[in-house]
Amino acid sequence: MHVKLKAAAAEQDLLPNTVAAYWFWLRKFYAFRQRPASSWTGADVTEFLCHLHRLNYSASARKQALNAAAFFFKHILKADIRQLNLPPLPRERQTLRIIPTREEIGRIFAGLRGQAKLMAALMYGSGLRVSEVCHLRVQDIDFAALTVRVHGGKGDKSRLTLLPTLLVPALRRHIAWRASLHELDLANGCGLVELPGR
Repeated sequence: MHVKLKAAAAEQDLLPNTVAAYWFWLRKFYAFRQRPASSWTGADVTEFLCHLHRLNYSASARKQALNAAAFFFKHILKADIRQLNLPPLPRERQTLRIIPTREEIGRIFAGLRGQAKLMAALMYGSGLRVSEVCHLRVQDIDFAALTVRVHGGKGDKSRLTLLPTLLVPALRRHIAWRASLHELDLANGCGLVELPGR
C-alpha cells in the first residue's frame, strides 16, 4: 500500500509532509477496519471518521484523515468514495496572535545558550521557521550581502531573507567550530553525508 501511495503522490506532485500525513491516517484506517485496502468502501470511511469524532479528534485531524481517504480512493483504488454521512466539524476559533514585547523577547534569549540561542536568533532576526533553520547550510549564508537563502521552505518555495549584522560574529564562530569538528571526523574516517536533491 505504501509503495502505491508514494507512486500516486509522485504523480500528483504531493509534498513529502503530505505523503507522511496521508500514510499515518491510512495506517490508522487499516488498523480500524482490519480488511485489505482493496475492499474498502465509502461506508468504511464514514465509520472511521465517526470513530475519530467519538474520540474527540480535532477538526483539522479529521479533515486530514478525510483527505487521505479521498486521495486513496481517487488515485489508488480508482473508486468513487460516494456520499459520506459525516458528523459536523466544529468551528475553528480564530485566536488572537500575541506578539511578545522587547522585554519578553529579551527574557527568552537570556534563558538560551549556545547553538539553541543562535538558532532562535536566526528565527527571530531573519524570519526563518524551525525546519528552515535545521536545514540551513553554510553556502546558504552570504556574509557580504547579509542575506540568507532558504531552499524548499513552506510550500516547497525558496526565498531570500536578511541576515542581521548582529548575528555575523556568532555565525562565523559557529561555522569555524563546525569546520574543525568536520576535519576531525574526516581524520577518523567519518564526516561524509548524503544530501539528496541538494
